[in-house]
Amino acid sequence: MKNLTPKVVLIVDDEENFHELYTYHLEGAYSLKFLYAQSGLEAYDVMAKEKIDIVISDINMPNGSGLWLLDKISKEYSNVPVIIASSNTDLHEHELIKLGASAFVPKLELSSLVPKFLCLI
Repeated sequence: MKNLTPKVVLIVDDEENFHELYTYHLEGAYSLKFLYAQSGLEAYDVMAKEKIDIVISDINMPNGSGLWLLDKISKEYSNVPVIIASSNTDLHEHELIKLGASAFVPKLELSSLVPKFLCLI
């Protein structure tokens, strides 16, 4: 029998409108449950309480940046893929992957989120 348990996606961004945008782009991809956090620290607390299947995180946030969160996840939850989504155009995907990210998506190109997400879930 097929497992109908939804995959849990943790979206981490201090701009709440991006929570809605990510959910909109992904809600047709599999059975998904969305959790939200507005900082790296808040996301880290959520991960201690919930089983998370994938994280989509911004970089620049108060109370624990996305890079801080990426480091924590890489060390403590290494089986959880992390997609970094940022409007910072100075970031390069290969550098983020060296730090533990699974993929990078520019915030202004969210159409590229779904294919990368589907490869990781």
